[in-house]
Amino acid sequence: MPKLRLSSYARLCLSFALVIALGFLLLNAPGMVAPGHSVRPLDHLFTAVSAVCVTGLAVVSIGNDYSLLGQIVILILIQIGGLGFMTLSSSLLMQLRRKATLSEANYLRESLAATSAEDLPRHLLSCMRLVAACEGVGVALLFVRFSMVRPPETAWLPYAPHAFWQALFHSVSAFCNAGFSTWDDNLMQFAGDWWVNLVICALIVAGGLGFFALVDIEAWFRSLRRTERYKVPFQTKVVLLISAGLIVCGATLIWLGERLNNPSDPLAAQQIVTVEGSAPGVAQRPMTEQWLVAFFHSVSARTAGFNTADLGKFSSFSLVVLVMLMFIGASPGSAGGGVKTTTFAVIFTQAVGALRPESDPSMYSRSFDRATVRSAIVLFFIAGSLVVVGTLYLLLVETGGTSRSADHGWFLAYLFEATSALGTVGLSTGITAGLSAAGKVGLMVLMYVGRVGPLGLVSAALLGARPLLRFPEEDVQIG
Repeated sequence: MPKLRLSSYARLCLSFALVIALGFLLLNAPGMVAPGHSVRPLDHLFTAVSAVCVTGLAVVSIGNDYSLLGQIVILILIQIGGLGFMTLSSSLLMQLRRKATLSEANYLRESLAATSAEDLPRHLLSCMRLVAACEGVGVALLFVRFSMVRPPETAWLPYAPHAFWQALFHSVSAFCNAGFSTWDDNLMQFAGDWWVNLVICALIVAGGLGFFALVDIEAWFRSLRRTERYKVPFQTKVVLLISAGLIVCGATLIWLGERLNNPSDPLAAQQIVTVEGSAPGVAQRPMTEQWLVAFFHSVSARTAGFNTADLGKFSSFSLVVLVMLMFIGASPGSAGGGVKTTTFAVIFTQAVGALRPESDPSMYSRSFDRATVRSAIVLFFIAGSLVVVGTLYLLLVETGGTSRSADHGWFLAYLFEATSALGTVGLSTGITAGLSAAGKVGLMVLMYVGRVGPLGLVSAALLGARPLLRFPEEDVQIG
């Protein structure tokens, strides 16, 4: 009987599906749900898919509906999904001084966006060390703050284990760009807390830059002690430039959109009815807190999914900005999703370069080869098509047959939800739990495709990197 040979991409899809199935079975086991609470099997499956795909969309309360044991299972699923099932197993084999097979090396190279197969073992071990260091530092810093936020008349020592668990859960969730929180309001209680905001943002950025970019950054800092500086690779330069630009531009646009979203301003584009006891809108906060909220959501929209403000109160302008940030996402080889910053860099460079016909499109005095440009265009087009299809699907199953006057405003909500699922972000305007069974299934498909799909396109592009058959060229009118 011939042996079944699976490609690295097929094994990636299969491994994620198996981990999701295992997580679903574990969450259905006794003791996973908190006493007095009930969770439907479909919601267990949704939680498992969202955790393994490090999305963060939730249809139940993680902190209330699941017991501590259930939360531990969810955290393990997040960690496996963030680092990659095959990455963890192959790393363990390397630690046992066993050689990985050539197919495993190719799998890891594609999954982690490694540029050199020969350096893979050294880079992989460095990545695992950096991941442990980042999450460990995050746990320590968050524990300092969370241990201070305790109920009145509660001593520090008895509350310390609970604070440590909260710090561990949120540190791993932030670095893996998952966005899961054990609090029902996510991180809204820390909207003005600079300590928590900056620590979470640092973890999100570190997890979203890409594991090998972190290795390059560490090598550059180490080289400061030597006379010869470490030469940062071109891809890492692109990742850092685009990431910083998106964060700054996103924060500025979000602040602007929410600054004008002021109910006391007669020129405001949208009036907000503030419910008594609910969190105020961004415009009603102090100026420094406004910028902190804008900065946090600009970072979080890059596939993390945490929120410190009620997105249901955000203006349509701000939500569209978040949609664009979610669509672009994180960087190659990272725990995040989206079409990736490098894809955006290639598309943007080609668009701007087309306006300067005297030279080839370039960045840092370097141009992109044809295969890279082609892969970026295909990935960008397919991801955009999936967002459109996902939005249309949600409109069909949730509002099908309803007139526009009756469902006015839902289009942006469903567009936001579909983009969040495909980009494995997890941000929501608050409609996830109220979706029908068909709507939840649609989001699960988008989350799974958003997690494993881009790697499939990259794998296909690598396999297809051969001389192309050229046909005679013809001109067509554009525009």
